[in-house]
Amino acid sequence: MGYDIIIQAGQSNAEGCGLGKSKYHYIPKDNVLYLKADFTVEKVKDDEEFSNFSLSFADKYLENGYLKEGRKLLIIRGAVGATGFKNGHWGLNDPLYLHLRKLIDFSLKGENNKLVALLWHQGEDDIDQRLMPQEYHNYLFNLFTSLRTAYDSSLPIITADLVKEWRSLKEVEPYYLPIKKEIIKVIKEIKNADFVNTDDLLSNNQTIQNGDTIHFSRQAQHLLGQRLFEAFQKLIK
Repeated sequence: MGYDIIIQAGQSNAEGCGLGKSKYHYIPKDNVLYLKADFTVEKVKDDEEFSNFSLSFADKYLENGYLKEGRKLLIIRGAVGATGFKNGHWGLNDPLYLHLRKLIDFSLKGENNKLVALLWHQGEDDIDQRLMPQEYHNYLFNLFTSLRTAYDSSLPIITADLVKEWRSLKEVEPYYLPIKKEIIKVIKEIKNADFVNTDDLLSNNQTIQNGDTIHFSRQAQHLLGQRLFEAFQKLIK
């Protein structure tokens, strides 16, 4: 009966680098699948190595009855760590954006397949590269509107804030704040979109003291997935 399709794209926190203990554990299901970057489709395994927010989002999607009987949930794994706009990854003529389009086209080959949400998380690389805020705004706006123009004008788009420990560093915060402001502007401009708060979500460093301040921990990834789903529910009502 086809796939419900979630696009998961951006950089490493979308790819998933969550470590440490968590109260939540993903249990593999026959009806939840990944579409990987090499166009292979596989059953989503557990999160013993790393965790990403699509796992708890998927569980909530199923628990709340959005996946109809006989259908499957397909998660497009379009995120790549340490990527951004300034270095030529996600612009409309850049390789990662073009590859994401190919993945989406591939996922929609089935007659009853449909996109249900874009979960985007990115910004750290462009903050490090000191991309000008207005340029970031233009890039992000163009990416979101291009995908909607190509596939679904009302596609729900949800993104989230960055890890608080990292964005609060004195060498990061002055460059982070203008980028955050532009992300929120884009979300308001494109409508049917949301920006999720992450102020209380811990980094890997805060959880296992490994020096990794930029990535959400395993528990934080799971909580973020639940918040992204709550935002999704509000958008589709």
